[in-house]
Amino acid sequence: CSAILTLKNLDALLDNSQVDHKIVRQAVDRLKDQSNDDRDFETNFNLGLAYLNLKHWREGIKYLQAAVRILPDNKNLVEQVNELAKKIALKKAKISGEGSSKGSRPGVILAVDDSPTIRKLVSITLEKQGYQVLLAEDGLEALAIISEKTPDLILLDITMPRMDGYQLCQTIKENQKTEHIPVVMLSGNDGFFDKVRGRVAGSTEYITKPFDSDLLVQTVKKYTLSPGTGEKEVVRQSNAA
Repeated sequence: CSAILTLKNLDALLDNSQVDHKIVRQAVDRLKDQSNDDRDFETNFNLGLAYLNLKHWREGIKYLQAAVRILPDNKNLVEQVNELAKKIALKKAKISGEGSSKGSRPGVILAVDDSPTIRKLVSITLEKQGYQVLLAEDGLEALAIISEKTPDLILLDITMPRMDGYQLCQTIKENQKTEHIPVVMLSGNDGFFDKVRGRVAGSTEYITKPFDSDLLVQTVKKYTLSPGTGEKEVVRQSNAA
């Protein structure tokens, strides 16, 4: 049926146009006969691959993240799913920007952090690069802003009052209107499981505090159009990721 059944070549998996949709859908129906609680690693993994072959990226990532939760110590799998999430975020951002005037306006960045110092640093740094920066001090304020204006990227602190970063990220990714927005987590914790939890919630990347201005700018440019150019700097910055 020409389906790709591994994560070895992520670009080929996401761009696969030769798959027999009927056969893959039949496989999905068989695999989904099990309840969520009864699905083992192999079932979740295969469901994830099947949906990705069908270009149902949201469902595919959901099942692969479920597989990661079952085997969180499989670092190779975690890295592959993380990289896959990045590629999907880029593709969704490209699709959402096609046919729009996005390249002629400043990129809009939402920075969500309860630290006034971090908010000021992000704002000054990115505004110098030509971005428009929106600021929120917690998750609920961020949701109010997102309902009024959709940002091109969200920089999200993890530890905040009222609604933490994991909760906000999951809320954003569960909404079809906002699921395409790349979310970069900002955290003072550099632990492996903190990063895994961020990926499971739907984050695209993870920056450890304290961070320097150059790293912040490089990361933002990976997932947004450079102001005034209409081009992403993905290739140029990929080696710094």
